[in-house]
Amino acid sequence: MHPADALTERLGLPIRDRDLLAQALVHSSWLHEHPDAARGHNERLEFLGDAVVNLSISEALYARHPDDDEGALSARRAAIVSTTGLARLAGRIDLGRDLMLGEGESQRSGRRRPSLLASSFEALTGALYLDLGYEPVRDWLMGLAEPELTLEALVASPDGSS
Repeated sequence: MHPADALTERLGLPIRDRDLLAQALVHSSWLHEHPDAARGHNERLEFLGDAVVNLSISEALYARHPDDDEGALSARRAAIVSTTGLARLAGRIDLGRDLMLGEGESQRSGRRRPSLLASSFEALTGALYLDLGYEPVRDWLMGLAEPELTLEALVASPDGSS
């Protein structure tokens, strides 16, 4: 069984490059312990996925909230693409269970740590973008983030008001 098979099935997307998807699941701690077992860790994919997530969420918020000004749109986007927000999206697809973590990272509950889940979600998004292109990945992200995208109430502002 390929390391990305379970995730591929849960995503429901027409994945062509399962090796690239598997790379998105490889944390640097695992690669350090198994240097010849993967083609690389997920950090470069995380870099790319960050841009794809930000653009997709920005585009959706701009279209769905035509009366919001730049500040309100930025606040909405920040809430969704924050560590907590991305970890929530990662949880919806149970991403943590498929991550390849080093022994120490795994023992420190890395599969549930928001920062690790958020960065892995960005890496997954980067891999999906390279494999499928922008539109299918954007549509997938919009479906996954639907609850956050349709919220009418703004998140609390930095001073605690809403």
